[in-house]
Amino acid sequence: MVVNADARVINLSGKYIIPGLIDGHVHVRLFPDIQFENALRWGITSVRSMGDNAGYIKLINDDNRNGLVNYPDIYFCSMVFGRQYYESNRVRVMQAHAEGCKIGEEPWMCITDSATDF
Repeated sequence: MVVNADARVINLSGKYIIPGLIDGHVHVRLFPDIQFENALRWGITSVRSMGDNAGYIKLINDDNRNGLVNYPDIYFCSMVFGRQYYESNRVRVMQAHAEGCKIGEEPWMCITDSATDF
């Protein structure tokens, strides 16, 4: 076997190697350091954020890409519900207001109705 002189060789005889795992349902907390430190330790290299504040996710994704933090790759999605969902979900309404967001006006927290065209 030809190995570059600067390469670090690790003997993995008798070990298993798997690709990075994906956690498809996470809620990113305000201080994600411990959350993502544990994820990486457990082999999770990508996560999908479920309806968190996309502006905040973009900021920490930028920090991650620029090497300022060491997090899994973070992908996020929008919440698209009818007005009734938001009106009945007090926790979501309070969270949105605390973050200075207006429900239905944020690209990550959309309201759908009979006039909505996806």
